[in-house]
Amino acid sequence: MPVKHEGPTLRQVTLQVLAELTAPTSVDDIVRRVLERYPATAKDPTKRVRDQLHSNDMVGVDLVYLDPKTIVPLRLAMPGICFRAPLGADEVESGLLHIQPSFIPFLIDRFNYITAKGGIEVRDENDQIISTGLVKVPLQTKTMWGDEVTREYDALDLRDWLRVHRARAKDSLRVTILNWRPARLRCEFEPQSAYRKNVFAAQDRALASCIQSLLDESYDERLHTSAAILTAYARMPGAHDYPGNHWYTVLFNDPRFFVTDFDIRPSLEAISTADFLREPFAEPESREQPFTREQGEMVYRFTAHENYGKRRCVIEILGKHTLADFDAVMRDAFDLDSFDHLSEFTRITRRGKGKKPREQPLGEINPFEPTAAMKRRLAGLGLDVGAELEYLYDFGDSLRHTLALQSICSVEQGVKYPRTVK
Repeated sequence: MPVKHEGPTLRQVTLQVLAELTAPTSVDDIVRRVLERYPATAKDPTKRVRDQLHSNDMVGVDLVYLDPKTIVPLRLAMPGICFRAPLGADEVESGLLHIQPSFIPFLIDRFNYITAKGGIEVRDENDQIISTGLVKVPLQTKTMWGDEVTREYDALDLRDWLRVHRARAKDSLRVTILNWRPARLRCEFEPQSAYRKNVFAAQDRALASCIQSLLDESYDERLHTSAAILTAYARMPGAHDYPGNHWYTVLFNDPRFFVTDFDIRPSLEAISTADFLREPFAEPESREQPFTREQGEMVYRFTAHENYGKRRCVIEILGKHTLADFDAVMRDAFDLDSFDHLSEFTRITRRGKGKKPREQPLGEINPFEPTAAMKRRLAGLGLDVGAELEYLYDFGDSLRHTLALQSICSVEQGVKYPRTVK
């Protein structure tokens, strides 16, 4: 029988070590300190501690990574961080500043729970305490699929203070974190007319750049929203300076990202979250890049092989041909039924050792019913030599094929395309 561990848990010991840190510290040093206090009963105790430090219970809750090898506790990383809390018309009218989204994730954890409930102190630019309190506000909102729902949200009651400043919609507060927990904030009122808009763009780019770096570092290009935002602000060189737009506004309108309350991931079709929410049921696979007539007449030469056997061939297809044409030649080349089963093309982008490749679905091919993807043309995919595609036939049996673009060249006289070269 395994020996039952008595005394503090690994998490408790890790938190004790984090509480003693006075500066950013290497992961190796933290692991060493933890193992000095925690009995090494695991087969690989070092890995167990590292896993604990990377867990969702720790990252964005107690600590963030300044880089893959350096940790800083949030209590040290967050004081001095400055962000913008925009004021909406309903907030100005009621005097109630919604915690969501303005104070996510600074007062709210990744499960949308107030992490500083009963312990929020707000001060003004003169360091005077602003009389406030947490209240519940019923709001009618739309889900990302367009459904209207009514939910209760937490808000800060700032009605007297906002009235003194004669706040209007589109004004905002510059919020500085003075202490992480218990939460102590400085709020400075700023009318829209006083915005230093020349600074906004640079700060917005810096924040977006940090998020892009985090996506590049990640295994599967998917980030927990609250942990990612806290990490980005901890890493931003100008995070203590005059703030740009609220982070949600920055990411919401950036076509590189798709952002929700829970995660941030790449927008594979370069469609911003805002564009997606305007047309949530639009088929992104129907979009293609513009190309010239000459590009449409070029020959795309792919090597193709089945991942479930040894059969290989070369497929040559013109840039003006569609994914439906490509599907037909693939079915013929690999003796797949032409009148049955769905299929799909996916673009595969390798991201380096130890990272999951990026998978960009290009659209479903349906022999029973036309789809938008079936009209999408090869030259409009933006493929360069070396690009890799996956062709999936029959979603049940999952017959997968790998396609590698070897060259893009001129047509041969007298040759009919598309064709298979055995």
